[in-house]
Amino acid sequence: MATFEEVNCKKLNFRCRAKMDNYGDAQRVRYQVMNASFLDFKSEGNKLAEMIKQYDINS
Repeated sequence: MATFEEVNCKKLNFRCRAKMDNYGDAQRVRYQVMNASFLDFKSEGNKLAEMIKQYDINS
């Protein structure tokens, strides 16, 4: 429980996997967290800047 209290109200980046599962006659989607890490705002900002440069309409 202490781990959840430690990351309460903090921004995390989750890498998830989704899988379709059949249980009886019903289909459902199961989600699994593969990795969770704190956000690195500097690298995320750089990625966004590169994506914006790809949409440069001045060229």
